[in-house]
Amino acid sequence: MTSRWRGSLFFVLRRFASRNGGARTKRAVTLALCSLGLIALDICDVWFIAQMKHGMVTVLMPVKRFVVAFKELPEIVHRYVSLKQENEELKLKVDELKGKILIINEVEQELVELKKIMNLKHTSNMFNAMEKVLGTDKSVFESFVIISALHKRSRVGSVVISSDGLVGMIYDVVGAIARVLPVTNPKIFVPVKTKSGVHMIMSGTGRNEMVSIEIRDAAIEKVNVEDELYTSGEGGVFRDSISVAKVTSVDMASGRVTAKPIVNIDELGYAWVLEPVMQTRSSE
Repeated sequence: MTSRWRGSLFFVLRRFASRNGGARTKRAVTLALCSLGLIALDICDVWFIAQMKHGMVTVLMPVKRFVVAFKELPEIVHRYVSLKQENEELKLKVDELKGKILIINEVEQELVELKKIMNLKHTSNMFNAMEKVLGTDKSVFESFVIISALHKRSRVGSVVISSDGLVGMIYDVVGAIARVLPVTNPKIFVPVKTKSGVHMIMSGTGRNEMVSIEIRDAAIEKVNVEDELYTSGEGGVFRDSISVAKVTSVDMASGRVTAKPIVNIDELGYAWVLEPVMQTRSSE
């Protein structure tokens, strides 16, 4: 209590004592002390209530936050649903763009392959036809390359090449579809030569390789691993200097040469169909 309040209280007590004597002075003092006690209790009560209020606010703050969040829950759910829907739409657009990119890449690869095929020196006359490769048909015993047969030149016996080299020969034609025997088929015999001038006849093994069945003048010692084999033009079927295979092994004891075809039939997009040399000459 400040000095101002103390002075006022003592002044009141003195005035009361001078008028009423000693007995009343004691009673006034008692009343004053009681009043002071009540004032002190009131002050303490105010502080206690403030502390309780602060404690309640602290305790109830999470509840208040929860209530606020609960009120905002519908808006949050609506926002979540909207964002999820937008996310799904974006995923669809991304998938669509990926599909378009794949198509563009395929078209670019086809254009590159078409450009290579168009520049082949073996396709520079009217007796050739470009066909789309539709896939492969593989079984335990034989494999075929399936191509379209939209051109009249695409007939049985015609030779098929790609931008890399010799693919094989058309085996049969049904409607607008032709089956091609690849060079790895044992039914095909291809006269080939090396850059060093060694001539031989190669045939397929049914697997992804070819073997020599005849080497002219027994010149196997002139054949080396990694030598490239080209058509020799002999026999009147295959034109000269078409890439066929690359030598993988030379067995001097058995006199056999093994080679791997240049063309991978699983990666073909387009192919040129060439008439056999003899048919071309007769047509001319």
